[in-house]
Amino acid sequence: MSVQRIDHLETSLMSKLIKDYLSEAKSLESFSNGVPSVDNFKAQAKRLDQCFTPERRSSLVRALRRQNEPLTALEEENILAIEQGAKTVTTGHQLMVAGGSAFFEIKILNTVSLAKQLSESLGEPVVPVFWMATEDHDFEEISTIRIAGEVFTWKFPSAKGPVGRLPVEDLAVQLDQWAGTISLNAAQKDLINKRITAYRTSATLAEATRKIVRQWTSEYGLLVIDGDDTVLKESVYPVLKRELNGEYAKLIRQQTKFLEGSGFKAQVFPREINLFSLEGGQRLRIVDPTQAPSNALELSPNALLRPLYQEWVLPNLAYIGGGGELAYWLQLALVFEHLAIPMPLLYVRYSVLPTNGKIEKKLDRQQMRWQEVLSVAQEEMTKSKLGYYDEMQQQSAELAKPLHDAVHAWGEQLTKDFPELYQHSEALKAKMQNLTGRTIETRYRALKRRKLDIVQDIERIYEHTFPGGSFWERKRSYLDLIGWMGHDPKEAILDNMSTIKSGILVLFSEK
Repeated sequence: MSVQRIDHLETSLMSKLIKDYLSEAKSLESFSNGVPSVDNFKAQAKRLDQCFTPERRSSLVRALRRQNEPLTALEEENILAIEQGAKTVTTGHQLMVAGGSAFFEIKILNTVSLAKQLSESLGEPVVPVFWMATEDHDFEEISTIRIAGEVFTWKFPSAKGPVGRLPVEDLAVQLDQWAGTISLNAAQKDLINKRITAYRTSATLAEATRKIVRQWTSEYGLLVIDGDDTVLKESVYPVLKRELNGEYAKLIRQQTKFLEGSGFKAQVFPREINLFSLEGGQRLRIVDPTQAPSNALELSPNALLRPLYQEWVLPNLAYIGGGGELAYWLQLALVFEHLAIPMPLLYVRYSVLPTNGKIEKKLDRQQMRWQEVLSVAQEEMTKSKLGYYDEMQQQSAELAKPLHDAVHAWGEQLTKDFPELYQHSEALKAKMQNLTGRTIETRYRALKRRKLDIVQDIERIYEHTFPGGSFWERKRSYLDLIGWMGHDPKEAILDNMSTIKSGILVLFSEK
């Protein structure tokens, strides 16, 4: 398998905000601790040495040991490293059914790879961590997976509250029955069966997801952490309680105004109180602070404050996330400063796009590069390849010139004899210009029919890259990637992610 790496800045997949962040725009200097680089990671390590307390480290170690029993040798080694002062690299995600979209696994591999790279670059152990978003309550978002063009949706009409607490016995039955109806290769069957087993042998979705992630990454020592934990919640409870008076919401609103004042759009807008109550098995937004739960375990941060909880718990060098996710971290700089907690370096995760000989032949035939596909819209690319912007524009001007000259001569004669008809003459000229201008679109549609081979090549390339209008990894699952490649390509992905600067990996399959 061969791999091509494309820098995020060479594509249009990222927002202007994230592109400016990666480009180290001066307008964003005060919003973060800088872009990922060896020097910035060293500076972050020093900040953590100065402020990450022994008490917080002790709570973290106790939670990791309890949550991940029985520990593998590599997990034990990594927990011991944290106990002795090691830093972490973290990603987080919702508890997607069987992994959901492919970037669930891609984020995890990216975390393992970056931790390994930083261990070498900094000369000290850096531990990869996966934070499970167990307190999320959006069941619809986590309940679906697509494999081989088929869609599975977990049917659970009474689902409510934090998804991590949901029972999964029926999920195992439903997923097993569905998997038996679709065509899978041996590697796909192996992975989906292991995940079905995890559901079958677990009481909750959180427990099952922990098993799924640990089993799949067993050779890397990745540590899985669940924030829905008494020890961790008690350690952060005094900090989160301060939001009951909107303390952090005010700072987030202030930072958001700074962001918008610099010409960027806010990703998320804060509530008056950015906390939920988990009492009674629900997850309900707290509006009245007097009704907040007194039990630490039943207090839950929303999406905006979850980073604060996470960074209180973990000695993080970096957080790995997608562009949309990292955008709202940039709204939190004043909160981190207020609490004297160093914001981790924000690492825009790697993305993955598979390809093969059939797709590559179409690219070669049309003299296209992946950078162009990931930067230029399909219709714009088609117009470019059919000469819309050069030959057709020139031809249009040549075809229209005799008509425009004739209308101009007609107007000259008309206004000479009837000066009062000047406006009428100008209106006719404008109408003729509009008509001849529209002719290019008519000729373009005719040319698309003539050059159907070119149009279809471009359509196939874009249909593969952006199925349903979304980038590949958002519509396809990791199981689809295994089906495309014929095997689990995680080792090759890991090897090619070993860079402090991220991007997109185009994976070429021989299939």
